[in-house]
Amino acid sequence: MIDADVEYTFHCYDHCPFGNRVAFLMDHFGIKYKKVVYGYGSGALPKDCEGEGYDGDLNPRRLTGKKQLPVLEGAGVPIVKPDDIGMAESLEICSFLIGRHQLVCPCATGRPDIKSIESYLLDKKVMNPLTLTRLTKIPVADWADPRDISYHLWKHQKKGDILEYSSEEDAEAIKDLNSKLIEFAAMIKGDKCLNTWGFGMDD
Repeated sequence: MIDADVEYTFHCYDHCPFGNRVAFLMDHFGIKYKKVVYGYGSGALPKDCEGEGYDGDLNPRRLTGKKQLPVLEGAGVPIVKPDDIGMAESLEICSFLIGRHQLVCPCATGRPDIKSIESYLLDKKVMNPLTLTRLTKIPVADWADPRDISYHLWKHQKKGDILEYSSEEDAEAIKDLNSKLIEFAAMIKGDKCLNTWGFGMDD
């Protein structure tokens, strides 16, 4: 049951798969929300990040005390600390929305084929060559300030991630991913969804 009088404020990054998971759920079920997109470097403390980051006009720290998104804000949204403005953690947000609005959204099945492709896509050796330098070229507010990009690159350098790949390595990564996406098509068992019984958390 969707409450037509409820409208949330959804704080997120456009490039973030965890935020996109929540937005996908709300869009699918027609839940009303206003989206607020943040610069990726905003809220990172320069004193803790070797000079990277900045205190932007939109700062995720004012929401939960952490540089952490997505966050759902609105009447009736549970909070952890009295001074929190919203609820963090994408799966917790999804669970809250499913319960509050009595959504029919079955839990993840644990299907081996889905787990296999998830593991593949989460493998840094697979995705880093395709994403780390491409992400910052997406024309979204996440990267509107040059300091957002600088913070992103610094963060991954600190993790030891490789940020430069040869054209040959890039082409091979694209070829491998395309072959995996062909496998994905056969996994869609329902009508525009992964399971025959309809939309769920697997999607």
